[in-house]
Amino acid sequence: EIQTFKQVVDKIYDEEGNELDAARHPLQIVQIKVDQPIYPNNMMRKEV
Repeated sequence: EIQTFKQVVDKIYDEEGNELDAARHPLQIVQIKVDQPIYPNNMMRKEV
């Protein structure tokens, strides 16, 4: 079963663990900390 949840992104990190102020490129791989377990191929959407 798929569960949805809201997550506030406080910090973004690049592949080497360096903190970023923004993800500037559409194909850039970034990492974020989340409060819920996530799995490969999960999707994240930005609320507007």
